[in-house]
Amino acid sequence: MFTSIDPVQAKGLLANMAPSRSARQNRIDYLADQMKGDDWNPASAEVTITEGRMTGGQNIMHAIIKHGQPVQVTVIGDDR
Repeated sequence: MFTSIDPVQAKGLLANMAPSRSARQNRIDYLADQMKGDDWNPASAEVTITEGRMTGGQNIMHAIIKHGQPVQVTVIGDDR
């Protein structure tokens, strides 16, 4: 099931994110470019939620903020 996430929601998810490795700017730029074109596939964009906190998908969230528009993603976890 796909979920639409807008830039404001993406900022909120990042603010409540579980500790993780650093975001990768080259990956963020690549994802944002895909979002702008016809190459975006929400089935391959997985955001993981565990115990109410995002545990995976920070590069996707940063790309949504950069893109500036809502984007469909796949949400996996206990807070769907």
